[in-house]
Amino acid sequence: MKGTQIKVVALNGSARKGGNTAILLRTVLKELEKEGIETELIELSGAKIHGCLACRECSRKKDHRCAQKDDMGNALIEKMEQADGILLGSPTYVADISPEIKALMDRACLVSRANGGLFRRKVGAAVVAVRRAGAIHAFDALNHFFLISEMIIPGSSYWNIGIGLEKGDVERDEEGIRTMTTVAAEEDQRLAGEQNKAYCPAVSNETILSSGSCRSMAVLARVAATGRIGPALTASSARPSKGELHGTNQNRSCSRKRCSASWRQQADP
Repeated sequence: MKGTQIKVVALNGSARKGGNTAILLRTVLKELEKEGIETELIELSGAKIHGCLACRECSRKKDHRCAQKDDMGNALIEKMEQADGILLGSPTYVADISPEIKALMDRACLVSRANGGLFRRKVGAAVVAVRRAGAIHAFDALNHFFLISEMIIPGSSYWNIGIGLEKGDVERDEEGIRTMTTVAAEEDQRLAGEQNKAYCPAVSNETILSSGSCRSMAVLARVAATGRIGPALTASSARPSKGELHGTNQNRSCSRKRCSASWRQQADP
């Protein structure tokens, strides 16, 4: 997705700075940078991040901020809000994620929901480092944040997991590294799809949500799976054909940077 102003922020929840989780995250970011995407890696090691107090001040004030102001929470939430894509990384601790990333997820989730969905339709991917077992549970925990935040999750060739104990061990996990490279490519495609939506104002969230549940699922499937949007994506649109899902209908496809001339003519009466 070269030539865009897209940004992806990666948050490493490991207590070990520059360890295996950071290596996996950097592998993803490196691939995104090749496509001209701006990236930032934030290490939570040593950072002060309290857990959610369930005070619900964020729901009362609706100022995009958590009431706790004596730690890094609000600065990190702001970084997430400003980004187009979010990577969450964690090592596997007792078959779960680290307390640092969990605290951030809980607070960011509540602040987002209190303010109308700050992360809605951003692209999110989880990355997990593990010595042996427990990584799937940790992977699920990270993905639950993306799901409840109404974000788009790109797939990969396998679960986004790298195996290693000592620093650098994950670099010898060939399949794990290959999985990180693949998820980066998929994230780039999903980000491209969301950028296309910005260039296609005729298709709005309201249009999608106003359609019947089956049709809206078909619309969302087409947007998320192909990154293509066309004039058929309306409340009355039929289920996309197999050809359209694979991008063979050129009259209805958008380029990554702008709509095709035929689409503009149909979208702008």
